[in-house]
Amino acid sequence: MSKPVNITEIARLANVSVATVSNALKGKKNVSATTRERIIKIATSHHYQPSMAAQGLRTQHTKLIGMLVHDFQNVFSSTIAEDINQELHKRGYSLVMIANNSKRLLNASLFDGLIVFNYPASKQHLESMVTASKLPTVLMASDSTLNNVVNVVTDNQQSTAKLSQLYEHTDHTKVCFLTNDPDSYNSKRRWQTYHDYFMRQHHYDITPDTFNAHFRSEPARELALRLLQAHQYNFFYCLNDMMAYGVYQAAKALNLTIGQDISVVGFDNTQSNLAIFQPKLTTADPSMQLWSEMISNSLVSRIEGQQPLTNQTTYVPSRVIHGDSVHLVK
Repeated sequence: MSKPVNITEIARLANVSVATVSNALKGKKNVSATTRERIIKIATSHHYQPSMAAQGLRTQHTKLIGMLVHDFQNVFSSTIAEDINQELHKRGYSLVMIANNSKRLLNASLFDGLIVFNYPASKQHLESMVTASKLPTVLMASDSTLNNVVNVVTDNQQSTAKLSQLYEHTDHTKVCFLTNDPDSYNSKRRWQTYHDYFMRQHHYDITPDTFNAHFRSEPARELALRLLQAHQYNFFYCLNDMMAYGVYQAAKALNLTIGQDISVVGFDNTQSNLAIFQPKLTTADPSMQLWSEMISNSLVSRIEGQQPLTNQTTYVPSRVIHGDSVHLVK
């Protein structure tokens, strides 16, 4: 297959001006039928594809949305990115995922808007990057007050408060908490809800029993192996599902039964798209379909001028999904 040509090369092959080629491809009437047919034939045979960047310069819209993520390995990020992509497609836009090491693309005039999720950065650094991009932006895990930002975030407190109460219905009372890095918006808010609950109900400061497993399964597995072998804990409050999966792996390696020998809870309901939890995990469902719709509506309405670029925070409701991973005393 020959290499696709650009509009200048088509003009040379057709022996006409670039303007004539442009008008012919747009279907304008100031080009004769014979010339238009010849230009279209050349464009087709040479696999011409319009440049989205060039179209963007002319129309001020590329119909591309950039989504900045830490990496492509996180299951939850990939799942919600696909849901957002489908929602944006319904509105005539396409989603492009950008890894952490490719964020320079944000300043390349390729995108109409920006979505940021699972990006490891301080609030100051994140806001500096968003300000520099000058794009209408949705942050999925932030409380930013920038004018061009809409925070569309999970209601962490709603479900975490209910998960806290499971402690009152189990005989697994040696609890620990697996968290993410200090800059993680979701981790901080989920942990704070747990902290407040245990202080209020039991005058118990959970800080010494909190461990950073970076929201990933492998660090959680290694931590859980060490803690279980030392018989330190029998109830693992994991602030996302991937860390809960790491605890599952550790329990399996030690021939422990989840829901009997130890209890585990998560957050994200990853199991709805990935059948890796046996038994079914007790977790929180952040309503990904609704979240995706809210993100897409918020961003597109601002890109297309239907809503002003003013700061807003919207909370996506979550609900507890009860599984068999917690040993409940009847």
